[in-house]
Amino acid sequence: MKFCPECGTENKENKEVCENCGFEFDKLGGEVSLNQILEKLEIFEKKLSSISKSIKDKNVTIKDIDLGFYDIIGLMVKWALASIPAMIIVAVIFGLIGAFFGLGGLLFGPRY
Repeated sequence: MKFCPECGTENKENKEVCENCGFEFDKLGGEVSLNQILEKLEIFEKKLSSISKSIKDKNVTIKDIDLGFYDIIGLMVKWALASIPAMIIVAVIFGLIGAFFGLGGLLFGPRY
């Protein structure tokens, strides 16, 4: 087995191109040692950590949301339609609680 010097992927001896990144082994001119791959991996890890630090320092700020009147109306209608199943679920829960504690007899029982 031989390792790719670019990505470190293990490849079969008869491969001329890395299966992962497409690196051409005939450009090497010789064998690549595991130490060379580990050195490249350390360099890659350092670069990756510096990139991740710079990404963490970035903030996203939304300055202006420009929606038209009909877009806002559509959004409000969607919210209203989405709330209907929630209202039904809450009504069923309160109905079950009321039936459990006997409140149904107060509302629908005999009238004196």
